[in-house]
Amino acid sequence: MIKQVLGRLIIIIGLPLIVVSYVSFNRKPTTETNGLTSSRKPLKVVLPAEKAFGKIDKLAENKHYIAAIENLQHISQKSEYYKKAQELKSQLQQKVIETLEACPQGFDSTALRHSSFYKASHGKYIVQVECYLSASQPAYEYYLYTESFNIVKVKPLDLTQFELEYHRISQEDSNFITGLTKFNQNTHELIVSQKYGAIGDCGTLGRYKFEKNRFMLKQFLADFKCGDKKLQYEKIYPGNVHLNNN
Repeated sequence: MIKQVLGRLIIIIGLPLIVVSYVSFNRKPTTETNGLTSSRKPLKVVLPAEKAFGKIDKLAENKHYIAAIENLQHISQKSEYYKKAQELKSQLQQKVIETLEACPQGFDSTALRHSSFYKASHGKYIVQVECYLSASQPAYEYYLYTESFNIVKVKPLDLTQFELEYHRISQEDSNFITGLTKFNQNTHELIVSQKYGAIGDCGTLGRYKFEKNRFMLKQFLADFKCGDKKLQYEKIYPGNVHLNNN
């Protein structure tokens, strides 16, 4: 008798709990707004590439074009946004060149795509603008490009070179150079190799290091005697000449 009564009580009490639990589990999420109940909207999922483009647009609005280019480089070639990223990169590169007013004698639009941007420190970049293409002697201009808030500052980065004029070695400082270049992003060292003569049997080799917002000459080798012979460098700096820093 007691077992039957307890069994009926369990059925009477448990049934409403089961019903309430089922209804609560299947009820749509709601939000209370000013006493009114409304269904919650699903959260919008932002894809990483879409998020990156949002950040890039904001950087471009503030004229931080190179910072925007840096962010574009993180978009994978496998991404469906890669083509769009490359098109935008070309547009931003063009804006940088326009800001620099580089290559006053004009530049080859094909060469522009080979221009490079190296990060020197936060907000500061070394810009290597390729003015025109050549298999042996491309032409470049170098700039220090600083992005700070909504302000962009540009400074030509001169490279010290030496040439033989009237049997005397003379110094020339210019941000415009010709030759083959190699820049080490980790050490901030730049190598410039210039070859002359019909078979490249004379030329120069300069080594520079970016320090204190400028390129400091560390070594300069040269063979100024062109002729049908093997290239033989001699050390010009340090040693044979003194730098004119004026």
